[in-house]
Amino acid sequence: MHLEIVFDNEVMPVDLRDGQVKVGGGPKDDIRLGGLPHGLLTLTLENGQVQVQSIRSLRIGKALFPANVPRLVVPGEELRLPNDVVLRQPVDQQRRESRKLAATAFVAKELLSGDVSPEDTRAATFTCVTGYDKGLTFPITADDCTIGRAEDSHVKVRDRAVSRLHARLLRRGKRFFLRPSSDMNGTFLNGSRLKAEAPIQSGDVLELGQTMLRFNGPERAPEEQTAVVSPGPAKQEAKPPPPPAEEAAAPAEIAVEPIPVPVADEPAAALDAAPEASSTQPLPRRRVPSELLFMGVGALLAASGLAVTLGLYFLTR
Repeated sequence: MHLEIVFDNEVMPVDLRDGQVKVGGGPKDDIRLGGLPHGLLTLTLENGQVQVQSIRSLRIGKALFPANVPRLVVPGEELRLPNDVVLRQPVDQQRRESRKLAATAFVAKELLSGDVSPEDTRAATFTCVTGYDKGLTFPITADDCTIGRAEDSHVKVRDRAVSRLHARLLRRGKRFFLRPSSDMNGTFLNGSRLKAEAPIQSGDVLELGQTMLRFNGPERAPEEQTAVVSPGPAKQEAKPPPPPAEEAAAPAEIAVEPIPVPVADEPAAALDAAPEASSTQPLPRRRVPSELLFMGVGALLAASGLAVTLGLYFLTR
């Protein structure tokens, strides 16, 4: 049996054999921790289960547990001792990963066929930690689960201090609620008396009569895990898609003044071969190419220069 002791912020693993083990601060204790009372705890280990009995009241999980009452410790629960000492049974991760992911609707069928044990389902369960049914696990197979001493109860408790219909466990979506049905013997949730319907979460302890039931929430299959998305930049509003081509609004007309394009001289035959539609359309205005213009200006300047040179030559003679 593997246990862990957290002492002075250090985790000390302990391997124990089946039998009884004394935990305290005395010289005769099997596990001696300084600052604890002598013989504080008696651990009984058998068939993979740990039962604890304390000479003082101590907190186990979410509730304060009375002294001198043997109590089963479920894997994952913590026993909080004086001087901030914590004793716990770690969860077997390998077994947890190898569980058959049996849906709640098929739990009862699989239990009857022997294909799966109550501890290996992912349905919500009640584990009895005190009383005649100590060590038994009750899977929750109904949305309205009755708890009591009656034969037809979904969670049948063999305790004469428990009413025939003592309480109800209601499932609404992914949440569970506990509703007391009998005021005669009282219903306690984590040590507080329950007078009206209240939510119940994994790890909560239900007390009826001399019996205590620890609620274990359902485990979700990998495909049911909720994806966690880190918040990103704010999304912009999506623009509506453009209307179809035939329904699109006609673009506004913009008056553009045509830019004349220089056209080379064409022979008369090419003009005669043009389509008839071209005769009805005005031909673009011809422009003198800029190269010819520059050539003419150059020739004019050259001629002027030559005339000036000749004039000066005859005047000087």
